[in-house]
Amino acid sequence: MGEMNGAAEEGMVRKGFSLSGLFVLMTACAAIVAGFTPLVRLAGEGRVDGFQLSVSLATGFLGGLFLGLIVGLLHFRSTLAAPIGAGTGAVVGLAAGLVALLPQGLLVTSALTTLIGSAMVIGVALIHRRVNG
Repeated sequence: MGEMNGAAEEGMVRKGFSLSGLFVLMTACAAIVAGFTPLVRLAGEGRVDGFQLSVSLATGFLGGLFLGLIVGLLHFRSTLAAPIGAGTGAVVGLAAGLVALLPQGLLVTSALTTLIGSAMVIGVALIHRRVNG
């Protein structure tokens, strides 16, 4: 009986989320947050108009939703891919709407931090794949 419990516990441990996978996820979140930090600072200073923000987010959301839906419908498993594509497109569209509000002087800073963060995500993912197979 003790051997059965040990095997069950070992199987449960293998089904968990790896620490390196969690690190990849956190690095991706940090890269996204770093890209939006200049806009958040401007909003904190009161230099972002609420109407512009609403229009930008709505336009990005709807545009991303539409493009994601089209890409999902072009996939082979359209019953599952269409809603997933629409949801993913909507989230990416919201991000694009926020980036569209950045002043031209802050685009380089935001793009550079996002690029470095993305390179870190790729590097950590490659290490994760090499270590965990």
